[in-house]
Amino acid sequence: MFWKWVSQHRLFHLQSQKCLGLDITKPTDSLRMFSCDSDAMLWWKCEDHSLYGAAQYRLALKGGHAIASTNSSDVWKKGGSEESLCAQPYHEIYTRDGNSNGRPCEFPFLVNGTWHHECMRDGDHNGLWCATTFNYEYEGKWGICLQPENGCEDNWEKNEQTGGCYQFNSQAALSWKEAYISCQNQGADLLSISTAAELTYLKEKEGIAKVFWIGLNQLYSARGWEWSDHKPLNFLNWDPDVSSAPTIGGSSCAKMDAYSGLWQSFSCEARLPYVCKKLLNNTVELTDVWTYSDTRCDAADWLPNDGFCYLLVNESDSWDKAHMKCKTFSSDLISIHSLADVEVIVTKLHKGDAKEETWTGLRNVNTPTLFQWSDGTEVTLTYWNENEPNVPYNKTPNCVSYLGKVGNLLGLIYVLIVIPD
Repeated sequence: MFWKWVSQHRLFHLQSQKCLGLDITKPTDSLRMFSCDSDAMLWWKCEDHSLYGAAQYRLALKGGHAIASTNSSDVWKKGGSEESLCAQPYHEIYTRDGNSNGRPCEFPFLVNGTWHHECMRDGDHNGLWCATTFNYEYEGKWGICLQPENGCEDNWEKNEQTGGCYQFNSQAALSWKEAYISCQNQGADLLSISTAAELTYLKEKEGIAKVFWIGLNQLYSARGWEWSDHKPLNFLNWDPDVSSAPTIGGSSCAKMDAYSGLWQSFSCEARLPYVCKKLLNNTVELTDVWTYSDTRCDAADWLPNDGFCYLLVNESDSWDKAHMKCKTFSSDLISIHSLADVEVIVTKLHKGDAKEETWTGLRNVNTPTLFQWSDGTEVTLTYWNENEPNVPYNKTPNCVSYLGKVGNLLGLIYVLIVIPD
């Protein structure tokens, strides 16, 4: 391969050690090779597998030579293959240690008169490293490269009790999105916390940053808080002195205080240290989640669906009374485990719109907060409404209802669920 994507959407030519760019002051001969630290227009982007640059110039082929044209749809492929040059875009490689506060590598970077387009190893740095500015000799900015690795060795700490591997980037100063990308590009995610034991492990960890990003966010204003790794949000430890409501523009991110273990909503653009997490054992047992079970219910007013029977009770009661009534039917309050369950609620139980709040079996009686289903099933999905879950500090029990066309969890009508014989 003669070309490689590098930082800032540039194309680096491995043999000439130069970047492809445009001199738009010369319309008839604008395509040229430049030193990669040039002020010329060096960026290229993809559209339908063709490449375009500044002033809508596109990379074209004419007479066996590459040219810049404003009228071209040529598709560019990697040498000797059918793979499009756009198929594998550049992914930032972030850093740790060093002196760059976690900033990403700058490729290519100049060391001893040579441009380097990937992380390198030498006797002066402890591991694979890169520069985080163009000219390492002049500015001396560097960091250890954070790349995908099997297991939990070089840059990770494993915890058998929690089943997780953790990377504590305590010297970093990144926005929430940058921290998220750094974790994602290593095959991991920003930290999610699902149990009191995991929270205790983090609080007792020595030498980590006082505050750091976690994966909790409310980036979608129509939804509530959620973990970036899509784990269910049923364990909570909000700071009681700080609202969990979003701080700006309907979107917000969360940080954690290492000493107290408390979470706070915070501006996503702030620059903080962060913690990545991945599973200690990534083996996942796949199940056929699409298998549908034909279902019959004993009573005509119950709704049969995929192995369960549902009954919407149009009576207003407290959660406890609703739960007791369910038990008299040898059933329980509804538990929700998938988006397919949400669809059943909205389209079949409520015919498109749940106009009144309706109790579910989700409830908390713990401090710190841990929501659990009353039927004893595992919490595998949470689908919180905007600014939820917002639980009063040290006040229990807390019960959960749903409302609306999308079935968001927010009591009050309730739904019984029973498994037929």
